[in-house]
Amino acid sequence: FGAVRQGQLGSSFLLAANQQLDLTVRLARGGAIAGAVTNESGDPVANIEVRVFRTVLSRDTGHSSLQSYGQPQSMKTDNDGRYRVYGLPAGDFVVAAVPIANSRAPAGTAPRVLRPGEVDSISGGSPASTLSPRVAYSPVFHPSATGPSEATVIHLQSEEERTGTNIIVRFTPSTEIVGSVSSNLPLAPGSLQVLLGSAREDTLALGTTPAQVDPSGGFVLPQVGPGVYYVLATARELTSRVSASSPVNLYALEKVEASGKRVSLDLSLQPGIEVTGRVRLDGAVPALADVQSTRLRLLPQQGTPLVPLRAVSADVYGFFRFGGIPPGVYRLSVATPPTAGVFVNSADLGGQDVLDRDFTVAPGLPADAITVDVTRNPTLLTGTLQTDSAAITPEFFLVAFSTVREFWQNPTRRVAITRSDSTGHFTIHGLPPGKYYLAVTSDLAETDLDKPEVFDGLVTRAVTVTLESGKTTRQDLRVK
Repeated sequence: FGAVRQGQLGSSFLLAANQQLDLTVRLARGGAIAGAVTNESGDPVANIEVRVFRTVLSRDTGHSSLQSYGQPQSMKTDNDGRYRVYGLPAGDFVVAAVPIANSRAPAGTAPRVLRPGEVDSISGGSPASTLSPRVAYSPVFHPSATGPSEATVIHLQSEEERTGTNIIVRFTPSTEIVGSVSSNLPLAPGSLQVLLGSAREDTLALGTTPAQVDPSGGFVLPQVGPGVYYVLATARELTSRVSASSPVNLYALEKVEASGKRVSLDLSLQPGIEVTGRVRLDGAVPALADVQSTRLRLLPQQGTPLVPLRAVSADVYGFFRFGGIPPGVYRLSVATPPTAGVFVNSADLGGQDVLDRDFTVAPGLPADAITVDVTRNPTLLTGTLQTDSAAITPEFFLVAFSTVREFWQNPTRRVAITRSDSTGHFTIHGLPPGKYYLAVTSDLAETDLDKPEVFDGLVTRAVTVTLESGKTTRQDLRVK
């Protein structure tokens, strides 16, 4: 209600007891992208999956990734190679034809490009000494790019029907990754998994692909497209009492580049790493009731395997533990429910706030290395927004963001967006202590703040405020 375009924050309103209020909310018609998929000869490619992607920033990690949009989120081309994805909001998109990986295809069924010697062999000539590599369709972005960074961006307007978004797919050498997993420890039955994931932003990974694993620990990942990947093996020790914080306590990790050649790996499972720390409430040991509803999570960053790690809570003394963590780069997330009345200030690891910055998990990480500070006395920023005529202006947006440019990303906790109520009053509470810009704008969607240049424009008309724990900072604003 009150938004004039898609993605914009709505307007607040006052509702008295027993009052009935009629509101009108206009639903915008979704846009659509349509086109055809052909091969290099111009022939239509039927039954190939097509997806429309948008680059989004993760609210957990602050890193960008491709997210499917539209209806259906994944569809197949018809017999003429045509597709249409609808229900799209206005914004920037890329379109990809994504061949469906056939991880269970029988050996020898993947196509290969024949060399002249092989043709001679088939026709009765001399046999070829070396077979050429198997080939398969790899993901291709409109019009014929192999990665999202090279794709043509579709700037879709509200309710627009964009046609002619054609894609040319081609065969590329595919890689077969084979190997075995070994362990000096007995493994819980059925716990061994081998996963393939993207290790680089320009390698399209649609989730994490599991491998076929036999009882002896051998595995096969067939028809892997070009790119840089990680191969991750995870398992549970048979005799271990696995912490509720992690379903995996053994790991093996190898980075590989798929370039058309067969890759062989020998993975040896190792114990995971423990990440421990403590929670303090206003500098002291908290009561269990103060922290039992607080949830801490480790969030793998780009290039680190997406191992499913459960959230943990602090114990009666404020200590917490993540067990069985594969090495890599992570960020800590700490969440407290609004009803708890507890707010997160910081999480210190060696002088660095790991709620805002990535940190490396590796062997040798000190015990209780992370100190999480929470408080019952959060920052509070409040004020009134008016025009020169002293009129109330609920249609404006207020943006509070750190004066440190490094934190100019909307998903970080140092950016807050709000609108004033019908009386012109606004309140922002719970931002970490520090210096902030406070700016007013008349047109803003949350996704607009994914771009640092938007903040550059806001800085030119912003005021600076300093927020402190347990203190109320009042800043009235007048729009000219």
